[in-house]
Amino acid sequence: MIKEVKMDQYLKSLHVSNCVIEFKKQIFEDGYAMPGMLARVVKVTNDDDNLYRIYVNYSEFEEHNKAYEEANYYDDKMNPCLTARGAGWYNIEEFYYLDKEGMNYRDYFIPVDSDSLIFKFEQRENKDQSYIEWLEERAKWWYKLNESSGLPTEKF
Repeated sequence: MIKEVKMDQYLKSLHVSNCVIEFKKQIFEDGYAMPGMLARVVKVTNDDDNLYRIYVNYSEFEEHNKAYEEANYYDDKMNPCLTARGAGWYNIEEFYYLDKEGMNYRDYFIPVDSDSLIFKFEQRENKDQSYIEWLEERAKWWYKLNESSGLPTEKF
């Protein structure tokens, strides 16, 4: 249950931060995303007890992603020589299901947007720290910094 809560918090923060992710491995055989491609997370939902749904948008990375497209779609002669775009299956937005139990999302994608909190969370030194614990630590650090600088602060 604790692992699920951490993953739930993490995935929600990807959505809230509107984070850019890089795909490390193909999530779904018929999906567009291939290793090396980039997308922006636009929404994450908790569909049922076993699945998350992560919605991504590729629009701002079209040129980058073209270099990673693979010809794994079949033409009318049953030759795998078309990309998703060439076969007419490319969509600027799509979603993927993530299994809550047996799927390690870091095997499939990582945040790469250096301005997002979730990227900074991934770079933390204490890997045992949950996302919420890490945020609380950052909030305390900012409070102390503002307090020592003479800026007005509010207690948490």
